[in-house]
Amino acid sequence: MKRIVFVMDRFRTGGAESVFLNLARHTDRRILLIPVHRELDRHLIQLLPENVKVIFPDPPVSRNSCGLLRLLRFARRLRGRLPENTAVVNFSDTLTTLLVSRALNPAKYYSWIHCNPRELLRSRTWRAYFRLLRGAQELIFVCRSQRDLFFSLPQSRRIRRGKARVCPNYADVEQIRRQTDDSRAGAERRPYFLTAARLDLRSKDFGTLFEGYARLPEDIRGTYPLVILGDGPDREKIRQMADDAGIRTRVIFAGVQAPPWKAMREASVYIQCSRAEGFSLALLEALACGGNTVAADCPTGPAEILAGGRYGRLFPAGDPEALAEKILEALQEPIPPETGIERARRMDDIGIRKIREFLRDVG
Repeated sequence: MKRIVFVMDRFRTGGAESVFLNLARHTDRRILLIPVHRELDRHLIQLLPENVKVIFPDPPVSRNSCGLLRLLRFARRLRGRLPENTAVVNFSDTLTTLLVSRALNPAKYYSWIHCNPRELLRSRTWRAYFRLLRGAQELIFVCRSQRDLFFSLPQSRRIRRGKARVCPNYADVEQIRRQTDDSRAGAERRPYFLTAARLDLRSKDFGTLFEGYARLPEDIRGTYPLVILGDGPDREKIRQMADDAGIRTRVIFAGVQAPPWKAMREASVYIQCSRAEGFSLALLEALACGGNTVAADCPTGPAEILAGGRYGRLFPAGDPEALAEKILEALQEPIPPETGIERARRMDDIGIRKIREFLRDVG
């Protein structure tokens, strides 16, 4: 069976990288992974299974127009060394990786969309991005609501819906069990609230998170600090927002913890607070750890993951009062750990089956 090529912007701790690791673990298909920028977390590279070979543009390229031209030349040279009709998958939501994917095989490139579709329109280059999507063999979405939102956009009207495929993200419960003491899942919750997110204000709603936490009774805030796992470009702004909300002494910025599963398992409440998501893999991972979850009902993903509130509590996005109420409900009547774990297992079954179907179909 031919090797399949995956093109990514980088390989740092993040949602797309976690999805790729899960995908690679559940196939014996040979994969060539190309991170176009040499920005990596070494521990993630070490987690890649043996069927994945990684190559980088050499020498490394800059994030500018000259760097893009060098990447395209690299892609065309590599194209001549690949077997004829090799399938190429753009696995990052960037114009650069989509251009490189097309250069590697103009006749057989695919594009995986991880983000909320509206985020694609924030870039000044969105018109070029959507033109390239029209030429892709298929577009792969991570949940049904994300696909439906994409095709509701006027900008997608010239893209055939028939080329869409849904391959749901999944948490890989068995992998989590292997790396944690699963017998304790949810059994020894500790007094803290947790959120794991990139510190990026474009999609993460730290304002509502802090306002909601500030509205909790004083004795609750005194008992349950708010722990934030993650890093990102808006770290200092977000620290200032905690100061402005008057809760800085109760917020712990714990940095990146990879994987975050132990912290998810032990948190009294896991909180997902976003303006928009593509899917929210972290929320699903919290369920897989037996987490007691509260999530913003934002587009797209959380309502689908939690089945409208059956497996965790949903609150209207941007409503701090509703968030505070749901946190208190979660403390008083926590979701049983087994409920979330079983939901995650079912999503694993669907996700793994869909991934294998995709890899089979691309030839």
